[in-house]
Amino acid sequence: MLNKDNTLDIFYKNREDIEWTNTWIENCRDKDVEHWLLIGDSVARSFRSDLSNLLDKPVDFIGTSSSFEDPCFYNIFQAFFNKNIYKYTKIIVMLGCKHGCYYKISEDSKNVLKYRELYYNFIKYLKQYSKDIIILSSTPDKQKNNLKKWNDSSNQEIEARNNIQKEIAINNNIKFIDIYQLVKFNNYPYIDFCHLADKSCTNQVALYINDEINCIKKDITFYKHKTTHRVFNILGIKIKIKRKQRWTKT
Repeated sequence: MLNKDNTLDIFYKNREDIEWTNTWIENCRDKDVEHWLLIGDSVARSFRSDLSNLLDKPVDFIGTSSSFEDPCFYNIFQAFFNKNIYKYTKIIVMLGCKHGCYYKISEDSKNVLKYRELYYNFIKYLKQYSKDIIILSSTPDKQKNNLKKWNDSSNQEIEARNNIQKEIAINNNIKFIDIYQLVKFNNYPYIDFCHLADKSCTNQVALYINDEINCIKKDITFYKHKTTHRVFNILGIKIKIKRKQRWTKT
């Protein structure tokens, strides 16, 4: 909670240049259909539709760049849940590692305690809207000037926060799904320093999450980024063009 002696100045200076939030609700006309809710950042938003297709049910979405400490943070979620007629069977959470990183838990043990309390309180808050919570790790970052290399400095902080989230999940009997290692091990291509390059990547991430939820165990290499080739015959000259393979539901 915000101390009365504090001002909002600290939050203003620690906000990003652009703060955003958005929501998505599927199958709005049928309030009795089973809904799941995905809470996350723009990376989570990129695979929301893939996950919905695989689960064959609406996966609604709350996305935000807001920090846990920002006075607006809980207002965003309260606005979504207030008088919401949809009930959520499961809530999947992928938040707290990409934004609000103005203090480093990988460098200061006091910040570890601070972050653990903030994250635990958020999970506890969500349990009033669904008893079944699933926590997803965040994905690693790549270097802004070289998308072929991982950003070790940024990923040190992401890993530290992922580890705390995993610890909270284990201690509270919550399922934790590690997509950080999935993405890094298979070296998925990125479109920028933090976003997956295309549908081939988001499909694989969604497929992995679906399999983990349903306790289907496969080797992590099964979810590698795949490419195919199409051959065009132009004026008698065969040209081979690499094409991203897209997952299709069967």
